[in-house]
Amino acid sequence: MTSVRVKRGESQVFSDLTMSLPADRSSAVIGPNGSGKSTLLKLINRELYPMPDSGTEFKILGRPLWHVDELRQRMGVVSQEHQSRFIADASLLQVVVSGFYASVTTWAHQRYSSDQLDAAYSQMEVLDIAHLAEREIGTLSTGQQRRALLAKALINDPEFLILDEPTAALDVNATHTYLKIIEGLIDQGKKVVLVTHHLEEVPAKVEWIVLLKEGRVFAQGPREEILTPQRMSDLFDMRLKLEERGGYTTMLPL
Repeated sequence: MTSVRVKRGESQVFSDLTMSLPADRSSAVIGPNGSGKSTLLKLINRELYPMPDSGTEFKILGRPLWHVDELRQRMGVVSQEHQSRFIADASLLQVVVSGFYASVTTWAHQRYSSDQLDAAYSQMEVLDIAHLAEREIGTLSTGQQRRALLAKALINDPEFLILDEPTAALDVNATHTYLKIIEGLIDQGKKVVLVTHHLEEVPAKVEWIVLLKEGRVFAQGPREEILTPQRMSDLFDMRLKLEERGGYTTMLPL
């Protein structure tokens, strides 16, 4: 992205955003509330578009133009907002297979092959939710719903996963389980773009860090250069120290 400008309603979210996310490794975008993280995610997923200014450049995987369906075959998205769109009486299986059509559930005009259904069950087995396939999504726990959305995002075997606040509203056990799943996906070669204000959600295998503040890039670069106590203190406007715990970096107030 070069000199990207975005307005949402009357609010100017980005006025001159210039940043890059490498396609060959996993990244995290970290920033306080109101920094523009959710808007950035919508730009990447083509739910929003930058204003067509001269000098603006915005390419995804080297291309300025995409058919949205084609792009979403290559990038799976998991977010609380997407989770809130679930139709409560849809079965978990319906939610997962709807990923083939990028819809919120299955509809009468959609057709699914036996191979697609097998792929859905296989994905649910991996995430330990296959036994819930016929349950209505609204009756499941938040952690189970999050894994259902992850299974949906993975159904097309995308190269990239876009994760927005991945452990929001999850309890301690569900958080631990979910982060281990994400680590495993990175080990399998998936590239993750993780958007969060919680540093402890970012696995050590996420190598590229972008810090976002007030709609601007505060810093970006390799993890070891960006994640310093001084930089994180300046980002969140409070004195912080960093501690390594079980492969994750945690911020603690001084």
